[in-house]
Amino acid sequence: MVGADADVYIGNSFNIKMGSYWNVDMRASATSNVFTDGVPQTENNMRLTTSTSGESDVEFFIGKQKAVSVIKDESETTAFFYTQFHILNTLIPNYESIIANINNGVISPNPEEKIFTVPQYEAN
Repeated sequence: MVGADADVYIGNSFNIKMGSYWNVDMRASATSNVFTDGVPQTENNMRLTTSTSGESDVEFFIGKQKAVSVIKDESETTAFFYTQFHILNTLIPNYESIIANINNGVISPNPEEKIFTVPQYEAN
């Protein structure tokens, strides 16, 4: 790597641990609008029915939504050394994905879980 992509940025910060997962839940409809990397898509949910003697069938659906877990570890600081290429092609897109998930309701800001508000992410 040469040129501006190879420029190295050095600093101190806190660690942020991120991971994506499928949030599985019960839903009332056969389809759901799910967001993958901020892009809405329609997905079919799994249909299930239950019945008990003398009762009518109860129908519900199992659906999934891509979600992100973000934890800010303030217990210790860390030094970082990142190339401009890594910042532009990995770090910034990860933050943009978190912001898109908040804006689309996939995750919600929650200070106890170290999930911040969109302005807090944009300020970093």
